[in-house]
Amino acid sequence: MNMNKLLVATVLFLAIFVSCEDRHNCHLVATITLDESEVTLTEGDEIILTAILKPDNLDNNGVTWLSSAPSVAMVDGGKVVAISEGEATIYAIANNGGQMAICMVTVKTSKVMTFTTQSAGRIIIGFGGTGKMTIDWGNGNPVETHTLSPGYKYYFSDQLTASSHTITVTGGNITAVGCSNNRFTGLDVSKNTALELLVCSNNLLTSLDISKNTELQYLKGQDNLLANFHLGKNLKLAEIYLSNNKLTESALNSIFTALPTVFDYHELSAFVICDNPGTDTCDTSIAINKGWRVNTCLY
Repeated sequence: MNMNKLLVATVLFLAIFVSCEDRHNCHLVATITLDESEVTLTEGDEIILTAILKPDNLDNNGVTWLSSAPSVAMVDGGKVVAISEGEATIYAIANNGGQMAICMVTVKTSKVMTFTTQSAGRIIIGFGGTGKMTIDWGNGNPVETHTLSPGYKYYFSDQLTASSHTITVTGGNITAVGCSNNRFTGLDVSKNTALELLVCSNNLLTSLDISKNTELQYLKGQDNLLANFHLGKNLKLAEIYLSNNKLTESALNSIFTALPTVFDYHELSAFVICDNPGTDTCDTSIAINKGWRVNTCLY
């Protein structure tokens, strides 16, 4: 028996056998239920669980709260705080009688994205998705918290005065990012596995890794300085725009080799590679044989 189970068993024993001084006149809790039986949270989220005891007219000593995995989700008086990715069981135990209710808690990791710039000026970034997100502009101002709603795209901006900034964004379900025209020299979206659309055109990016963005369907990364572009199991990709970058013949052939076969996924899958050093000499047949339409002169 692990320590968490032993602790629950101990509390149950005490609740049943020592909760009443006069056991003949003690009215024990008949049932206890929680207002939630299963919840999914993102790291940093908080919720309040409410315990409902029956009968509701008894004189009871309240509820003891326990977590099977405090490193995943902590609980104090019904307040649950999501700590780290994983699963935990929250126990609510009636102090009179030992009746118990549970809530299964799943904690998902905060999907952190970073944007790096080496010049001062106004930055504008757009986001789509659902739920809470935060933006730390990296300029000493307070971290902003926003709530995204389905079907809308939200644009946030700030004036950066120093020559170097790293902007940090977290959010449990950010599915779209638009960050074009911002002079970004670095972009890391690898932890945001929910991302479906990424538009990062006209920046100063030299490398971009989307190998872990398995939900990504649409990417616009033209007019950068990309010499390295990394794919993985991006089976849902339908459109890629990488015109006017620094991709060599070898780099483009490597990208073609990593592309998913799309015959079974999309009727039309477009890959636009105009104005790269390797555009004229790369082997587009590698991608064409996988069902992609490769455009070498279309913006």
